[in-house]
Amino acid sequence: MEIFKRIYEGITIGLDSIKPRVKCSEINDRIIGYLEKCNISNTDTHGHGIGLQPGEYPVIASNILNYTYFDGFETRNADFYLEENMVINLEIPYYIFGEGSYIVEVSALVANNGFKRLTPQKRDYPIINY
Repeated sequence: MEIFKRIYEGITIGLDSIKPRVKCSEINDRIIGYLEKCNISNTDTHGHGIGLQPGEYPVIASNILNYTYFDGFETRNADFYLEENMVINLEIPYYIFGEGSYIVEVSALVANNGFKRLTPQKRDYPIINY
């Protein structure tokens, strides 16, 4: 339960970081910084845009600074600034190898001064599949 609680709080920190003109790496760094303070290290933030492809840009990941993006005209760094009306899907997976995993995932619309949650859910405990 403690791991689930911390991961859920990490998602909340990520959501609270979403607003126009924020770089994807900033959202990632805030989430990972929080999780590391909680001694949760065998996970990685994962986020992506939602559009024509299942996992679209912008991407929120630890190694985003190493990615490039070709938009059909130019190649540029993939550490995008968020823009109003982008849709972001944030996921934090946590794997307990050989035993199971937790994955918390939410979608949000980048709004003028923050975000609007597209997948309303508040869970106090994980859904368990056997």
